[in-house]
Amino acid sequence: MIENRNDSALQKLRHRMRSLVWSASWVALSILFVFAILLQWAGDSTWLMTLLTFGPRWTALLLLAPLAGGALLFCRRAWLPLLLAAGIAVGPIMGFCVPWRSVAQLEPAGTFILRVVSFNVGGGIDTAGMIRFLRETHADVIAFQEWPGLPFPEKIERGWFSVQHGELLVASRFPITNMSVSPNATARRRAPAIGCDIETPGGKVHVQCLHLYTLRNGLDAVISQKWKGAPELERVTAIRNEESKISADFARTSDAPAIVVGDFNMTCDSTIFDRDWKDWHDAFSLRGFGLGHTFSSRKIGLRIDHVLVSSTSWHVRSCRVGPDLHGQHRPLVAELVLLGHD
Repeated sequence: MIENRNDSALQKLRHRMRSLVWSASWVALSILFVFAILLQWAGDSTWLMTLLTFGPRWTALLLLAPLAGGALLFCRRAWLPLLLAAGIAVGPIMGFCVPWRSVAQLEPAGTFILRVVSFNVGGGIDTAGMIRFLRETHADVIAFQEWPGLPFPEKIERGWFSVQHGELLVASRFPITNMSVSPNATARRRAPAIGCDIETPGGKVHVQCLHLYTLRNGLDAVISQKWKGAPELERVTAIRNEESKISADFARTSDAPAIVVGDFNMTCDSTIFDRDWKDWHDAFSLRGFGLGHTFSSRKIGLRIDHVLVSSTSWHVRSCRVGPDLHGQHRPLVAELVLLGHD
């Protein structure tokens, strides 16, 4: 009799756990679905959404870890909503890219190829490793941000052309002409972008190197002061947003095939990124594979460095993140095909 009671209690417990895991799995799926929608439609639009946008998105997977154990022990059918939730967490939330467009899109034949590198070198890097990486990459154009005021490295300077304004530097294997500087934001003295024309074998192309204002102080203020730090986050966000608008307008001043590269300090799911740069193609979103994190700090990985191309002038052949050179940023490398050049 006692054994029957124990068996009955155990069966009831298993039934309750099965129902709990099943229900909780669908709740988790719903939460992550709503979060993904919020990121896509309202990312970086308010100080709270900015905090979520720049937060550790990998924590979305932590929500699923105990439920996966419960599904294994009590409810195998819960794997369906959990797998869907994991796909949302890794894809729309964490930003995992798969170059599925390359399967359906044929690459133009017989055209000029330009290899471009964008690299924020601030925060200290392995200089010898950077020079080795740039040599191995065989870059044609390199756009540096937070360049420390030094000449272009002598070990790879021979045969290169370069222009510099403040902490922005553009180097090219081909002659550079007509450098211009963007207007400043209202609250800053530093120009967020420089532009130059490069005379390539495929014709003149326009390259813009930018570095938009960082949100670091605002994010730190919210972390340390909670909601009292929101005004500081709103202040620095407003500066970055103004610089983004200035840089986008500045990029449209050239009639040559254009490339915009640099540290945007915003992710692709930012509403500001969509507002100012929606007419451009993001190279990694098109042809990159993986998360593509170009910035890592405090266990947070984000893709805030971008290579953008005018949609009618360029075909993106590939885009990848370079090696860890012991700085906060990693370089971004893109191979671009100039359309209409045989």
